[in-house]
Amino acid sequence: MSEDAALLAGATVQRVFVSPAICVLRVRAPGETAHVVVAAGRAGGVGVVAVRPAKGDAFGGTPPGEQARFRAKLEGARVVGIDEGRVVVEHAGERLAVAIDAGRVVLRVVATEASWSPVAASERGAIAARGVDLVAAFLAADAGLRRAAIAQALKRGSARLARRVEAVAGDLEKIERAASVAAQASAFVAAAARAPRGARSITVDDWSTGEPRPITLPLDPARTARDQLDAMFHRARRLRLGRAVAERRLAEAAAARTALEGIARELD
Repeated sequence: MSEDAALLAGATVQRVFVSPAICVLRVRAPGETAHVVVAAGRAGGVGVVAVRPAKGDAFGGTPPGEQARFRAKLEGARVVGIDEGRVVVEHAGERLAVAIDAGRVVLRVVATEASWSPVAASERGAIAARGVDLVAAFLAADAGLRRAAIAQALKRGSARLARRVEAVAGDLEKIERAASVAAQASAFVAAAARAPRGARSITVDDWSTGEPRPITLPLDPARTARDQLDAMFHRARRLRLGRAVAERRLAEAAAARTALEGIARELD
């Protein structure tokens, strides 16, 4: 093949990686494997690099059916050549172009060659430099998208932990109130034993301040006063036993939230 032959003409497309913003064709020519990059965007175009520009899920976002169509049409195809904005291949008697249209990478049938001006192999240096630039732009954009996704996940996680902190703090307040009610209810034990069934309240003198102060405990007339006091004491004991658990949960949630906020700062 002469130096003026079309770049990578005759190479076989082995594998296709595609997303809405970029398509990478791994091609095999005698003695070499290359990756042809077709990237959309303001600085889009076509370039050639030695290695695939990304791994993992960086080529996500394309519907499975569209990915399957690209691969069925392109894998096993022969490269006809490359120009400034597309890669042209032949497969099963059909000539196809991987090109850029409206900010997306598309696959279309080549109907005419009127505008076909293939890049010569002698211009490989320029097309390789462009490939490096395209890959760098793609990776920067991909990193930005990943950073935004992580930041959003951190924000959601921090909000969930904030709600958990608020809920556990509310539980601790209930525990404090129940303990206070139980302490006050102890003053009604003797009066509850004397209260008739159906009583709607009992009143006793509170001497905690040094002077008698009448306090009243509302009652459910359908239940005995003693049963209701027992229920207050039981609830207070149950909540008191849960205090240590609630305090541990509060500390864990607060620590986790602080950690997420620290990661968010590092991400920025």
